[in-house]
Amino acid sequence: MGALLSPNALSISPLDWANPTKRDIFLDRLWGYLHVIEVLDSTRIFWSPELAAALFTNPTPPWLVDDSWKNQLVPALYPAIVKHATELSPGNCSCTVSPPGSCTSACSPGVNAAFLKLVHESTSSPETSDLLGSTDDIPGNQRTVQFICALHRIDVTERLCRDRSDYAAILDLPRLCWPTHPDCQNYERLKLGAQLTAEVELRWPTGKELPTFGCSPRFLDDLAEQTAYRPKILKALALRLAIGLTAATTNSTLRDEDIPHTKSGLRGERRFRATKALRFHYLPVENDSIRLVRFFGPGKHDDGLR
Repeated sequence: MGALLSPNALSISPLDWANPTKRDIFLDRLWGYLHVIEVLDSTRIFWSPELAAALFTNPTPPWLVDDSWKNQLVPALYPAIVKHATELSPGNCSCTVSPPGSCTSACSPGVNAAFLKLVHESTSSPETSDLLGSTDDIPGNQRTVQFICALHRIDVTERLCRDRSDYAAILDLPRLCWPTHPDCQNYERLKLGAQLTAEVELRWPTGKELPTFGCSPRFLDDLAEQTAYRPKILKALALRLAIGLTAATTNSTLRDEDIPHTKSGLRGERRFRATKALRFHYLPVENDSIRLVRFFGPGKHDDGLR
């Protein structure tokens, strides 16, 4: 899978940069995209030397003018893109765009031109691509952008993602975020999967972090064995984190409950449901955080009581 970062996802005007709210929205959106791409490691960013040059030099972006931001962003931004880049070498031909003015930054004409050349070149790639942009990239409520080059018979329609929640909605999160080994990388993928599931399915505010959760290696091993009901399992975890202990005890789906201490269990252990036959076992931690210790699949949900 490929991704195209639109001009408005990559650039911001000096006037908007001077507005802390607009600056934070811009940075949160761009880093949100790059964080998903980094953790899941399943997407390549279509990129070109011309786009890189336009982004960093033509005109000088506001974060390069301010040394305090330059020292933070430059060492992080460019390597994050290059690490996951598929570099293309566009020629002189570029696409036109419809509706007119879509995917066009008012402050970066060089970025606009390089982007449309990159889109033209990317159409010859065997990979499909996602268009990662912003609310400024398309007029009204339209959701798709059309790229056309009559000379080369290019006519491609891309669905525009306006933020990382839009992007997550088109990803196969239960597959991409599912743990396969009990290590930190798999834990980070699961954590991102729960966060994005909350944003997409529970209308959790984009970018607002869920309460934290930890995992034992045994839990990740248990979860790796589950091949069925993955969407329901991921949604149940996101829901439990989003609503907290008090609401989870009365929630008809989760039915969060205390577990009497047994020889095979842990003192203070609780459990909640993913389905009628699937159970998370966990230990409460302060500030509504939890530590997941076991997962019991079909036919095993009472094993933790023995």
